[in-house]
This record gives sequence, C-alpha cells and structure tokens, in this order.
Amino acid sequence: MLDFLAVEKDFVMAKTTTPAEVVGQTLTQARIRDRYSVTVVAVRQDDRWTYATGDTVLVAGQRLLVLGPT
Repeated sequence: MLDFLAVEKDFVMAKTTTPAEVVGQTLTQARIRDRYSVTVVAVRQDDRWTYATGDTVLVAGQRLLVLGPT
C-alpha cells in the first residue's frame, strides 16, 4: 500500500500497485474484489488517473486506487 485515507473506521480508500499475479489480465479476469475484498475505482495511465472498468488491463507497477474494508 502506497497511501490510504480512512473513509470510516472500518473502510478505506488506498493507493497501491498491481499485484504480480494479475498482470496482463483485465479487471474482470483478475477478480480483484473476490481475491482481495476491494474494488478498483481508478488506475494511473499515461500520467493521469482514469476510471477503472471491467475491460481495464492491469499493468506491472501500475498504481491502483481501491476501496474496501479494513
């Protein structure tokens, strides 16, 4: 985790990087919510943040903005 903001005492928004085991997969294929119990809200691409969709392909070292329980 690179940085985080507590939204509530048991729920956070965090900035992290793409896990190695899902590099090259789309968000749908990676099943991030099932694996890590977080939702990917945005990804950093071309030096700017963009909304994540199920078709977003995950890249090594890419920064992700996620929401989820602590």
